[in-house]
Amino acid sequence: MKYFAYGLDLDMRSLVEWTKLHSTRVPARTLVGPATLANYRLCFPAYSEFWQGGVADLAPEPGKSVAGALFDLSSRDLNLLDRFFNPAGTPALFRRVNVTAELSRGRLPIEAVTFQATVHDVRQIAPSRDYIERVIAGAYAFGLSTLWIMQLQSFCQQGPLSTASVWSDQQQDLGDLILAPPAA
Repeated sequence: MKYFAYGLDLDMRSLVEWTKLHSTRVPARTLVGPATLANYRLCFPAYSEFWQGGVADLAPEPGKSVAGALFDLSSRDLNLLDRFFNPAGTPALFRRVNVTAELSRGRLPIEAVTFQATVHDVRQIAPSRDYIERVIAGAYAFGLSTLWIMQLQSFCQQGPLSTASVWSDQQQDLGDLILAPPAA
């Protein structure tokens, strides 16, 4: 099945840290390519105690779009992502939703699944610097556009980000992670 990642799920370091903490494996995802989700906007309406700030979500909005990466993954690996987004012992924070993504290379629309928050605050909650740096690192890693990365940087309320440090952070601690090659 196809999976659209747009937030912290783009950051491999976060996935690896989570899997080590929960003694499980990293969800196996095969990159299809950079993609966009039309008629949605990126927002930060839900507060995370762990991240000390807002976490990424999708809100319907005609004419807007959200950039992300499209992956192939199995049902078993999607269940692992369910656990990543909804920690055990807590109310469900995110739910699966069906979306139609478009690959950046201009192919036909593709049906996919992604996660959307179940609870929304009416105000926007600024994401923490650590959180948004990880989303940006994932955006770099999966080839999202420079314009999108600049938009992500604008969400940081704690001063400008160093893109060099964000990219180098993404490369640390990933020695035990093997990414599948992009789909042909």
